[in-house]
Amino acid sequence: QQSLGDGTDRLKKWEQMCEDWSSSNAEQITKLVSEETNAEEQKSAFCRQRERVREEKVRLELESKELLIKIVESETTRNKLVRKRHKMEACTDERLYEHKIEKAKLLDLIQKIKIELSR
Repeated sequence: QQSLGDGTDRLKKWEQMCEDWSSSNAEQITKLVSEETNAEEQKSAFCRQRERVREEKVRLELESKELLIKIVESETTRNKLVRKRHKMEACTDERLYEHKIEKAKLLDLIQKIKIELSR
């Protein structure tokens, strides 16, 4: 009987240990499942954020290309205006030179007339 009682006590202790282990294991599994869920939610949030960054990158690349086109157009316009200004300056310089020659001729003519009149 003593042996039977010892065996029964040992069985109860064993069952209690198994129950404690099972309960502890269930708590750990529940905690791990919760952590997995949190990790999955974080991953999803990071994926959404990454997608927003990709979309912003595409938008900025498009904006950059549009700005480059405007830069090239502005530079082309500026170069046309510079050429036009240089042409006008060249014409103006040429006209001024022609006017100076004409003025010199007229002054020379006036001088000749004064000399003629003073005789």
